[in-house]
Amino acid sequence: MADSPKCSPRAKWKRPSDVMKMRRKKKSVGTQNQNPGASMENSGKGEPSNTNRKKKGFGKRKNPFGCRTSPRKRSYLSASDSDSTGEFLKSLDLPLFKDTKSEASFEEVFGSPQEIEVKCSDVEDQKEITDQNNVKSNPVCPIDWSIKTRLRFLSAESFNWCMNLKSTEESAGMKAFVRCQAHEKFAGGQDFRQNSSARSQFQQCLLSWIHPSIPWMKLFPRLAGDVKQSNKTSFAHNQEIQDSLLSDWSESFHSLFHMLRSRHCPYFYLCLHQFTVLFRAAGIAGYSRMSALITPSTRGLREALKNQGIEFIMPLADASNTSCEVNKNHDTKEQLTRGRSEVKSEDISDRGDVSSGEENDDDNAETESDILESDSGASSWLQSMGLDKTSFPSLEPHKVKLQQDKTVKVDHRLESLIQVEGVHTQALFNFLLNSKSTVAISGPQAGIPPTILAPVAFHGATLRSLKVKHRTVQQYQNGKVENLGNVEITGPILPHNAFHLCRLFQQTQGGGFTVSCNTYDATVPFNTATNVEELENEQVISSSLEDCGLQQDCLKSFMQPTHLGTLAIRDLKYQHGLYNWNL
Repeated sequence: MADSPKCSPRAKWKRPSDVMKMRRKKKSVGTQNQNPGASMENSGKGEPSNTNRKKKGFGKRKNPFGCRTSPRKRSYLSASDSDSTGEFLKSLDLPLFKDTKSEASFEEVFGSPQEIEVKCSDVEDQKEITDQNNVKSNPVCPIDWSIKTRLRFLSAESFNWCMNLKSTEESAGMKAFVRCQAHEKFAGGQDFRQNSSARSQFQQCLLSWIHPSIPWMKLFPRLAGDVKQSNKTSFAHNQEIQDSLLSDWSESFHSLFHMLRSRHCPYFYLCLHQFTVLFRAAGIAGYSRMSALITPSTRGLREALKNQGIEFIMPLADASNTSCEVNKNHDTKEQLTRGRSEVKSEDISDRGDVSSGEENDDDNAETESDILESDSGASSWLQSMGLDKTSFPSLEPHKVKLQQDKTVKVDHRLESLIQVEGVHTQALFNFLLNSKSTVAISGPQAGIPPTILAPVAFHGATLRSLKVKHRTVQQYQNGKVENLGNVEITGPILPHNAFHLCRLFQQTQGGGFTVSCNTYDATVPFNTATNVEELENEQVISSSLEDCGLQQDCLKSFMQPTHLGTLAIRDLKYQHGLYNWNL
C-alpha cells in the first residue's frame, strides 16, 4: 500500500489552474488538426493564428451579438450622373445653382451685409408684432375672476415701507376692511416708511372671509385631485361633529346668499370636493341678473340639475358645437348651389332621383329613432327567449344613452362650464343646500362642508390674512446688476385682493412694477363672458351696489364684463400709466 503511486510522496499534486491550461492546449491542438489548410495559409501569409492572436494581444475578438452585415458604403455619383444633376439644378433658376461648376460668391447668394441686417430686422419686427398681439394694455387694472394662489411683485423701488407693520397700523387696516371703508388717498412721492395710511391700506388689501375655519387643515383647494392625502381628520367617523359642522355651514351659506340677492355682497366662491361655484350679484361682470358659474361639471351633475328643474347653458361646449354646425351649414349651402346648377341641366328623372335620396335620408333618421326606442324592447325580447339580460350589458338602455350622449366627452374639462342665471340661481342654491353630495363621504375631506370665500363678512365667517414674504432680488438690467424689491403673497387670492394691491402699488411704486401670477387652473373658465348685454340704467345699478362692500372706483371695474376668454392673466406690468398683461 505504501508503494502505490497514489500514496507516494513523490507524486505531484496538480492545481486547478494547471488542469485548465492543459485542457485549453488540447482544444487548440484539436482545432488545428481539423483545419490544417487554414492554419497553413495563415502561417504562409505571415498572419498569426487564433492562439497567437490571443497571446500576443492582437485586436479584439469579434462580438458574436454584433451585426454581421457590413456597413453600407457611401455611393458616389458617376460623371454621367453629375452632368444630369447639374442640368436639373440649372433649370431651377436659383442663384446658388445657376452654374454648378463656377463657385458663387457669398454676396451673390445671400446679399450684402447691409441687406442681411435689413432682413433680420424685418424678422424681429414680425416677432414683436406677434408678441404685441398676445399682449393687451389698459389704463385700468383688469379683473381676473380666477382664484390666484401666488402673486410675486417686482419693482425697482424697495418694498421696505410695508415690512414689520405696527399694531396700530394692523388694527386700522382691519377696522377699515371690516367696516368696508374706502381707502384714504394720499399724495405720491411721500416717505412711506412714515406714512401710516399706506401701511394700513396694505394690511386691508390682504384680508378676506372664510368658512369653515379648521386651523389644522388646509381648506383650499378642495378638488379631490388637488388635496394631499396627509390631510386627515380626527372627527371623520364622529357623526355628531359632522352634523354640527354641516348645520353651522348651512346657516353661513344661507346668510351669504341672501346678502348676495339683496346686493350687499358682490360675489363669493363655493369650493366643493367635486366642483367650484362662483356666485355673482346682479350688475356684476355685465350681467343684469344674479348669476352662477360651475366648473368642472359631469353628466351626473347636469342630470341632477335637470331633474330639479334648473335651466342652464354650457357656453363653451355650445360655442364649439355651433362653430361646427356653421361650417357644416356653409358646406351644405355650397353643395346645394352646385346641385341646383346641375339639376337645371339634367332631366326630370334626375330630379326624381334627388327626391328619392331625400326620402331615403328621412327613412334612415326614422330607423335610427326606432333603434333608440327598441333598446328597451331588446332586453324584454331576450327575457321572452329565456335568456338573462345581464349577460348582454351592451343592450341596457342606460348604457346605450351614455354611449350616445356627446356631452360626456367634455366632463372635467373647460368646456363643461355651466352657467345659471336669474330665478334658477335660487333653485341652484336650494339644490346645493339640501344635496348630500356636497360633503365628501370618504377620503381626507370626509365630513367637512364646502369652503366659502367672500370679500364681505357673513354669519359664522372667519377673518383670514394672506401670507407675505419680503426679499431682495438681483437682476441684470442695462448692463448692470440692480437690486429689485420683491413681495411674494400666497394663499387663496380673490379678485378684490389682487385689484386693491395693484392700485396701492400704482401709487407707492413710482417707477412701476411687474406681477407674475400663479392661477388655480380649475377656476380659469370663470373669465368667460357669455350672454352679456349693455346694462340699462347703469347709474341705478351702481347706486344699488353702493353697500356691496366694494369702493366706487373698484365697483366700476367689477361691473364691466371680462374680455379674457378662457385664459387667465399670467404676467402683469404697470408702467407709464398703463397696465400690460399676458394671457
